Amino acid sequence: MFFIENKLMYGRPNRRPEDGHIGELAVRETDAAYPALTFSGNAFDESAATVVTYGGMLPVVLEAVTELILEHEIFCEVVALSQLLPLDLDPVLESVARTGALVTAEEGTLTAGIGAELAARVTEAAWSDLRRPVRRVAARDGIIPSARTLEEAMLPSVEDVIDAVVALEGVRS
Repeated sequence: MFFIENKLMYGRPNRRPEDGHIGELAVRETDAAYPALTFSGNAFDESAATVVTYGGMLPVVLEAVTELILEHEIFCEVVALSQLLPLDLDPVLESVARTGALVTAEEGTLTAGIGAELAARVTEAAWSDLRRPVRRVAARDGIIPSARTLEEAMLPSVEDVIDAVVALEGVRS
């Protein structure tokens, strides 16, 4: 087994679901050894999109979906994957069946990243559930610089996630 950890996660609290919630968010957890968590700001009622992420992008995505609720009144479900291989697609497909839309968010590059793989697999398995184009949020293609300001310019931000979801709203059917 091969583990990759995001060093920025070390200083952050890692809360477990209690009574189906983490803070204000409703949470569903798979039964896998490394469970995927699905978050909802409206108790899994109607949502505009599924946002799939993992690792260090989870806090960024949760901040983005909170802002989407507060500033745009757009609700999303967030699927946080705990492992990428083997990929447990079931929680993603279950969420996409409810929302009809998929946004992937990762720190990896846009080209050949896990977001591209998720987009392909969800399109193959759930084409009839998708009512909007898949959107991908990822690092810009290239080598991540070590200078903090340049690194921040390369990596996806809260605003990038918000823009991707808002763009989906523009193509609602």
